Amino acid sequence: MFPFYVKRKWNALWDNRGFLLIFGSVYFLGVIFGLFFRKKAEFNPLCAPVCEYYFKLFCRENNLFVMLIRYTAINFVLCVVFLALGFSLYTVPLQGLILLYRGMILGNVVPVLFSVFGFSSVVIIVIVTIPYQVLSSAGNVVIGVLNIVYLKSLHYCKRMNKSVLVQNALCGFVVCFAACLYQFLVLAILIRPLSIYL
Repeated sequence: MFPFYVKRKWNALWDNRGFLLIFGSVYFLGVIFGLFFRKKAEFNPLCAPVCEYYFKLFCRENNLFVMLIRYTAINFVLCVVFLALGFSLYTVPLQGLILLYRGMILGNVVPVLFSVFGFSSVVIIVIVTIPYQVLSSAGNVVIGVLNIVYLKSLHYCKRMNKSVLVQNALCGFVVCFAACLYQFLVLAILIRPLSIYL
């Protein structure tokens, strides 16, 4: 039953990959904005609070398990936001703005990591920062696309089933949690132990 459910959701995403491409393009545009519209070696004021919070991951004093819980909670809230925006097709531009902003965060944090950690930051950026940010944002995209597909399938005589939107949000949250777990494992198993010798 569960594999069939996953396959059905996957097919829905694949059959509507045009929406995936649009959301992905918006996110990539946000990365470009984040890279170029910023002060030298500083966070963009729009992204500073989130970037500085993300930057704390690499401080040895911070408990990684607590950070895992916090990041999971943040992603849960974002999934709830996408769930709330999923009740109407008119809110799709707002979802796009959130993804644009998330792209800007990645575009801001990468140069600052490089300026602080130097060449060694390349490893951090490639195996931690980019995978986490892209995968967690992909969870939001999953919710957005699945909701669009469902809303477009409705007819005037068909009543909206809210449980379908909740299921879509849960699918997206699973992807977001996988990103949080990946980040936690890489930091705990690889980055933190290596930082002791650096």
